Amino acid sequence: MPRVSPKRLAALLTAALAVFSFCRVSVLFFESISAVRADREADAELIEICKSGAARGSTKMRAACLQARADRASPLLFKAIVRAVHTAWSEFVDTVGTPFGFATVVLFLLSGFVVPVIPWLKTLALAWNSEEEYSEPNDEERHVIVLAGEGAPRGGVRRRVARMLRGPSRKRTDTGIVELSANGNGFHEVGLE
Repeated sequence: MPRVSPKRLAALLTAALAVFSFCRVSVLFFESISAVRADREADAELIEICKSGAARGSTKMRAACLQARADRASPLLFKAIVRAVHTAWSEFVDTVGTPFGFATVVLFLLSGFVVPVIPWLKTLALAWNSEEEYSEPNDEERHVIVLAGEGAPRGGVRRRVARMLRGPSRKRTDTGIVELSANGNGFHEVGLE
């Protein structure tokens, strides 16, 4: 049996949990549609009695008739969605009501929202600190070296953004260009002191 890497295992586990969650939500939705239809069919007799005018003087009968008509007036799809969400919320509250369930929710929130933000916070903190520690260099310390040709290396976007956020390098030396000469290949040889 081939060995599965931890990343692959985590991806498979996440996909399985996503499929399971989708199935659970679908089941809740279809159960809600069935329950709403059954409730409406059960209220059909009550609505017929309300139309006939039986027990008009009773406030309880009027309230029951109004409730049955209100339930029938709402669209079946929307009522099923609301019922499915209510059922899912009730299950969630029942699960989180235990200490283990609460710890699971806290772990989910930490892993889902806090952990991905930490590297960005570190990068911003480093950029903030490097801005505060940066002092303007003297004109004598500034040097520019230009490399001509197509072979000049280019950094990736991630490295360039990291360098931009870090600010200028803290290590400064007083090196200057001593010698600049061209060879036959179109490149320049540079000697530094």
